[in-house]
Amino acid sequence: MTEDDAMDKPIPPPASHRAPPAPGGANAPDSPQQALLREFDHDARSPLSALAAATELLGATDDPALQEEARGVIGRQVRKLNDLFAAFRARLALLAHGRSDPPG
Repeated sequence: MTEDDAMDKPIPPPASHRAPPAPGGANAPDSPQQALLREFDHDARSPLSALAAATELLGATDDPALQEEARGVIGRQVRKLNDLFAAFRARLALLAHGRSDPPG
């Protein structure tokens, strides 16, 4: 495993930052909106954790190679978040029109 892989590895959020359970208990089905938010919350954790680690590394080292590697991680994770937000907006638009899945 390279340092780049280690920085891209997600760090689980503390319990205080986890999504609350669905109303009605763990076995209650999510509404489409709740399911979308839960999925977005889950999918955003990895790039956010990698961004945090790379940002911390930038401030902690004077090694130009490590700084360049951290900048690469930041660039990749920003692109992932942009894609994630675009998909989230598209799914929200579908939900607003009464559909929960993209046409297939």
